[in-house]
Amino acid sequence: MLVPTHSCDACASLVTFVWDNDSDQNLFSLTLPDDWRSRAWIPIGRIRYGDAVEHAQNGCDLMELLTTSCPRDDPSDLLVAGTYYIEASRYKSTYGEQYPAFSSIRKIEIFFAWQSESDKEKWSRAVGAVLCALQSDPSAAEIAVRPPNMCPDSPETMQLARGWLQECVAEHKQCVTSDAAGVGPKRLLRIDEIDGELLLRVVECSDLSTVPHYAALSYCWGGQQTVVLNCENRDAWADGLPASAIPKTIHDACNVTRDLGLNHLWVDSLCIAQSDNQEKLREIAAMGAIYEHAHITISASRAASADEGFLHPRHAPEDLVIPMPYQCNNGQPASILLWFNRQPQFSDPISRRAWTYQEATLSRRLLTIGSHQTRWNCRAIPPTTARVDGWTDGNHYVMSGFVDWEAIDTSKRKKHVSARQWKSVVQHYTGRTMSDPGDRLAAISAVAKKLQGDTGGEYLAGLWQHCLPELLMWDASRCVEPPVYTAPSWSWASMLGQVYFLYSLSGPHGVEVVDFKMETPVPHDPHGPVVDGFLRLRGMVAVATLGFEWDESLRGDIPFCRPHRRKRAHGLALERRSEFVRGNLDLEPPELVEGAKITVWMLRLDGDHSSRNNRGLLLLRLADGAFCRIGIYSGLGYGKPYIPWRPMDLILSRKKEWDDIDRFEWEIRCMTVV
Repeated sequence: MLVPTHSCDACASLVTFVWDNDSDQNLFSLTLPDDWRSRAWIPIGRIRYGDAVEHAQNGCDLMELLTTSCPRDDPSDLLVAGTYYIEASRYKSTYGEQYPAFSSIRKIEIFFAWQSESDKEKWSRAVGAVLCALQSDPSAAEIAVRPPNMCPDSPETMQLARGWLQECVAEHKQCVTSDAAGVGPKRLLRIDEIDGELLLRVVECSDLSTVPHYAALSYCWGGQQTVVLNCENRDAWADGLPASAIPKTIHDACNVTRDLGLNHLWVDSLCIAQSDNQEKLREIAAMGAIYEHAHITISASRAASADEGFLHPRHAPEDLVIPMPYQCNNGQPASILLWFNRQPQFSDPISRRAWTYQEATLSRRLLTIGSHQTRWNCRAIPPTTARVDGWTDGNHYVMSGFVDWEAIDTSKRKKHVSARQWKSVVQHYTGRTMSDPGDRLAAISAVAKKLQGDTGGEYLAGLWQHCLPELLMWDASRCVEPPVYTAPSWSWASMLGQVYFLYSLSGPHGVEVVDFKMETPVPHDPHGPVVDGFLRLRGMVAVATLGFEWDESLRGDIPFCRPHRRKRAHGLALERRSEFVRGNLDLEPPELVEGAKITVWMLRLDGDHSSRNNRGLLLLRLADGAFCRIGIYSGLGYGKPYIPWRPMDLILSRKKEWDDIDRFEWEIRCMTVV
């Protein structure tokens, strides 16, 4: 079926989207450049700005958009277009080179701009659109992107979601939830319908013979909640609560739960007594099991708050859709949609909230209702191959850093979480935000608890003992210090912001964990918040003096010396020959003021003592004799100072003139790091 094409006949005759490198008849032939993953600008025939203005005045939607969004003074400027992002699901290999098959183009963004004919370097701003095809159109065989489903609560969408759930229950053994005794929520929300109206009741699971199949809601609070369960209203809510009294997001979740054929829903604000701190701590510790054993998790991805809801139409005021004629690769006429002003890479509010990371990661089945699409994932269907109801094939909305539970289940003989996998988890988790800094470890505790149960290993305030040296090399140069204590200084949880793992250790680890202690507010729960803790490490240590000792002549050439940079460059006071270390400071110690110098300790984590590229921690000695982490270092070298390009780099040097790295005043000692 062909959709009605572009309203301007003149423009429709000038612009045709085809996969043809040798088209002489069509004035615009979209081709794939040699480097087909990069942007390539292609002139669109001889459409000039002056002609486009005339087309716009005659009712051409496309030309009106391009002329009003990118006004130009020269009417002779030419219209150009470029492809920005292309993926292909299949490749044809020729002598080691890969080319996309035309019939498997996955996603295309087209950018339009005006270019001066006299000066090719003069460009207007670009306007982008995504190429879409209706499933019923012949172009769907070549264009994989479908238009967004504008009605997420339509009967067709809910029927599709029920089909995904039924298929998973019937065919996916890895998604089956266990019925272990004592596992599950303390309370559930019972949803009944009376005279067309929803009636909710809070039920105690201990009063039920068995815990029924339930849906769990993953959503953003968006601030303090006005409707929550507490010790005062608990008995009244057991008798009934009208659905009109609850926030819109939770109300929508109740409707989806019923549409999926379920009668029970778990919502943290309505199933945990928010005024009972001890209950909150216990339920937070059990939250991983609550989501893992849910029959399905409903993710209100597009709602920024509990009051916003997520089943309203997906129309956006800035959306502009223009149908255009299209010629398939076999010559068959078809049509496509140019969808302007809808960002394909837009991330929903839920993907920016820290607590929802583990909720989605631990769920066996996940129904995400987002700004662009409704998406299905489960243990058998990973995020990269999600089922969707429109817009994309799901690949462009993958929440990175998710744990591959199937890979862990099939490799339990390893008995440990890999450092590489945990680095990915931490890096993506810390890129999310939370309202309470004290939740830094609590909001990922369920993932850690699940991993420890599956693979074993000792969990130490966000790190794993078996690969501790590797995980200690986190970089917090883009972080800030929290207002309250959140973790020991050696844990990434001691800083707020996204941490990165810039370096890996070569060879064996060079430090030994002699002793450790973690004090947690919940007894016998090492995965949650930490109120105190230390590591006692044994390894090779060198002493250096840290201060502001860079060469003033190099100030203009060092990017991180610019005043707008938050981090400042540091160096060592030199005696004879210098040896330089590249590293990153977490925070500037308060003692380190202009002209001052402080003593720091370099604890080597890399066990390859023959290598000059050793890596480790920068430590500061405290008044009680213990040490705290202030940063990391990487690499030693001779000669002129190394000038780093990253703003977080610092410079250290040693005091002696020995050339052998093994004689760099390293000594083996034990250090207590808090």
